[in-house]
Amino acid sequence: MASHSIEASELADRLSRMATELLDLSHELDVIRQSATDDAAALSDVPATNHGRIKSAIIDIVASHEEGLTAQEVRESLLRMFNGKIGRRSHATIMCRLQEQGALIRQGHKWRHVA
Repeated sequence: MASHSIEASELADRLSRMATELLDLSHELDVIRQSATDDAAALSDVPATNHGRIKSAIIDIVASHEEGLTAQEVRESLLRMFNGKIGRRSHATIMCRLQEQGALIRQGHKWRHVA
């Protein structure tokens, strides 16, 4: 009889640990889902047709400042140009792509146009 109560106690402890782990995983899943929803909303803030316009605007903005601009300064200029209608991170993604394409370079915190 004593071995049955030990087994039951061990099973109860294991079940309790699993329930706690399940709650933690459920919370983590909620956080991931919310993040995915936020990312989708950020992408939907900017119509797909604006990405080309934003790309051109970034090049124009950065090219007009020989001393370079921070990403935040570029974002502020874009917000003014597009009446606040750009995604939260769309400009950063485009700027990185422009860097990969050789149109922009980043020196420290400043972005510069490659002539």
